[in-house]
Amino acid sequence: MMQGVNPQQVSALLTRLTGEPPMPNIKSLGFHYSQWDETTADIILQRSRNFTKFGFPVDYLWLDLPYTNEGNYLEFN
Repeated sequence: MMQGVNPQQVSALLTRLTGEPPMPNIKSLGFHYSQWDETTADIILQRSRNFTKFGFPVDYLWLDLPYTNEGNYLEFN
């Protein structure tokens, strides 16, 4: 390591050279629960209630492939 150069200085120099990275999409920051199985809306609602009841923060409940039309998102059967 060069004398007088610390990790904070290296980071500052690199940021000045390349710019700051973009902020991540807000949707990517929360906890996502994904159920990749045949299930019902009642089961998912119960899981949601249990997450709340036990103080486990979940931002998104995903109902994956079985609920799409042949894997085409935004087309539901």
